[in-house]
Amino acid sequence: GYFGGDATGLGARALAKDLFMLFLAGPVFSLRNLLRRALLERSVFFKKTVAHRPPSTAFPPGSALVVAPHPDDEVFACGGVIAHKPTGLTYEEAAAVPDGSLLALTCLRPASPLRGKSVLVYGAAGSIGTAAVQLLAHHFEAEVTAVCSTPNLEWVRGLGADRVIDYTQEDFARRGEKYDIILDAVAKRTYLSCRRALSADGVYITENPLKPGFQIFQILFALLTKNKRARTHLSEPNAKDMDFLREMAEAGRLRPVIEKTYPLEQIV
Repeated sequence: GYFGGDATGLGARALAKDLFMLFLAGPVFSLRNLLRRALLERSVFFKKTVAHRPPSTAFPPGSALVVAPHPDDEVFACGGVIAHKPTGLTYEEAAAVPDGSLLALTCLRPASPLRGKSVLVYGAAGSIGTAAVQLLAHHFEAEVTAVCSTPNLEWVRGLGADRVIDYTQEDFARRGEKYDIILDAVAKRTYLSCRRALSADGVYITENPLKPGFQIFQILFALLTKNKRARTHLSEPNAKDMDFLREMAEAGRLRPVIEKTYPLEQIV
């Protein structure tokens, strides 16, 4: 299956720019920058005809589409990446496919090949975590350890995790076990707090370099010292990744997880 595309890793120059924006350029520019980046991690699904767009043989009028908006869109979801709705999924399920999955794919791809490697996903019950567990188990063929809370243990195991750890009962970093990859899918753990659980060549990956506190300094220091054991990546929506996720969903290898749905009038 496809897992290519342009990976957008945060290098030292980009992180230095973030620090400048956060602490020197003022809150207005900082907020604008952070909102644009946050938009990369969100997607929206809509059912509509494409009669308002230029004629396209790939998306004829009446097509049901999945859209991943681009961070530079002046109008939300205009100019974003479009893919066909996965067949066999309801509209609600299709809406949840890109959310989390694009970022999980972008975080894991640079660490491939992952077949047979030991990978821990912290925050395995969230949108990024549930996608990461399934991608690791059903595509990358890794050995997956999922960390989540007590109520989520069994259904996360059902997503493909080989082992589950209840973070309310124990700290995975103190178990004495080593992992080739640690993916913090909820930005709750720092690189330093996970380092003891990494194997000799292990890599820590976070989905958000700005959280928790002082994380960005740890990532920046690692990059400036050419320490490749700490990484972060931004999701850049592209058509190939969207099609890949659609194929995974249609094959039953990527199952969207929905806790609850809400009518539009309740959205704020």
